[in-house]
Amino acid sequence: DPKVIATVQQMIHWLDSLGVVVALEHSIATRLKDCQNLVKSFQPGEDLSGRFDLMICIGGNGTLIRGAGLFGAAPVPPTIAFHEGGSGGHHIGVLSPVPVKDFMQFLFPVVLPDRHPGKRIVVTLRHRLLCRLDRATPRPGENIEFQVLN
Repeated sequence: DPKVIATVQQMIHWLDSLGVVVALEHSIATRLKDCQNLVKSFQPGEDLSGRFDLMICIGGNGTLIRGAGLFGAAPVPPTIAFHEGGSGGHHIGVLSPVPVKDFMQFLFPVVLPDRHPGKRIVVTLRHRLLCRLDRATPRPGENIEFQVLN
């Protein structure tokens, strides 16, 4: 979506101006022509444990779940999930509570807390569970593993 790409590029430039190092999945980084020199990239399946202090997701519930899945079994860093507004500007995802248009307002106290003393940050604790579906009479390839967030 061109609107999302423009917002991501704006966010990257803003974070870079604050001295924040941004890393993106390689397939996304290559689509952001204006920001390629400002970001580091990683490949899916790469070990991401301990490499990041914060994960920012822009999208709905599926995007957030996919983002958490990039960490495999490793702990997922604290995450801020922004939604795009959905069709007609209506937001239906429950895991992405913050509108992306307000990203600066929400990220400023997180990225530069010393400039915002006393500013409260609301945190929602999410649990990531690895679920496995085993059939009573398994057939090859039928057992399924997937991650869920509450």
